[in-house]
Parts: sequence; structure tokens; C-alpha cells
Amino acid sequence: MQSHIGRIHGAQGGTLFLDEVGELPLGMQAKILRFLEQKEVQRLGSQDVFRVDVRVIAATNADLARRVSERQFREDLYYRLIAFPLQLPTLAERITDIVPLAEHFVAECARSAGVSSPVLSADAIGLLENYSWPGNVRELQYIMERAVILAEGSPILQPEHLAFTGACERRIPSCPGENCVRKN
Repeated sequence: MQSHIGRIHGAQGGTLFLDEVGELPLGMQAKILRFLEQKEVQRLGSQDVFRVDVRVIAATNADLARRVSERQFREDLYYRLIAFPLQLPTLAERITDIVPLAEHFVAECARSAGVSSPVLSADAIGLLENYSWPGNVRELQYIMERAVILAEGSPILQPEHLAFTGACERRIPSCPGENCVRKN
């Protein structure tokens, strides 16, 4: 059997990002905890143990303290991960970030599709800025990717190109989707 370099070993000397750590099954949590405490990994297919030097950043949308109290997240891993907690505001709380992020995602999608990057119309910007963004930046990314596809080469992204997917709080009258909402 051939040994493989895993993500942790591959991050040697750099940063390892653990996304959605709150969703890890308990068995995997034990392995992550062991890695964090011992700074060692074992390659798949190998008996050799390797010391690793990586900075770990973990992210989650889950309430880890609640998950610990419900015994769905290991308390010892929780305390290892909250050594330096950062609480980021939601996308809806950072309205000034929405348009630059949307433009970035549109440009990336257009580039990968080999088409010219369309610009956002004023009406589309208004909808983006008034949406509640329950899925945060990931939702914005996917909405912009869909918009580029739905625009079919149009140089301007219009409201009808935006397909919102989040839960509806209060509908925006001019919104083409069912889930456009105004922030309070």
C-alpha cells in the first residue's frame, strides 16, 4: 500500500484551516484533538509518525458551547480551539462588503467560464444590499455564480439574474425571487 500525504502533513510550516469543525463526528474530533496536543500525524498506509508544525484556524457556524453541553462536541477539543476566538459579524451586518465581494465572485466565475465579466445594475445592487444573507458569504458566492450563468453573456446583471435561496422574513416588492428580505 502506498502512503499518502494528508492535509495536515501537507500544511507543514503553514496554516491549516478546519472548516465547519462543529460538524465533525466525535471519532474525528478525538483524532483532531490528538493531533493538536501531540503535533504528530501518521500518513495513510504508513506506520511512520511525523511531527508537524502548523498553525490551526478552525471555523464553525455551530454554537460549540451548546454542542458541548449536549455532548455532541468534545469539551477538551472545545477548550483547545477557543484559545483565541474571533467572532465575525454576519454579511448582513457588513453591508459595505457585499458589493465588492459580489463583484469579486462575478469576475472569478466569468473568468473560469471564459466570458466577459458582467457588471451589477443599480437595481441588482439594491437587492443584494437589502437581502438578509442567512447563508453569509457562501450564499453570496453561489448567487453570483448562478447570476453569471443566468445572464447568458449579458454585460449587465439585472435583478432577474439573482436567484435568492434563503428563508423569507419580509419580501421586497420589486424582488424577482421568493426570498428577498429587508434588513430591520
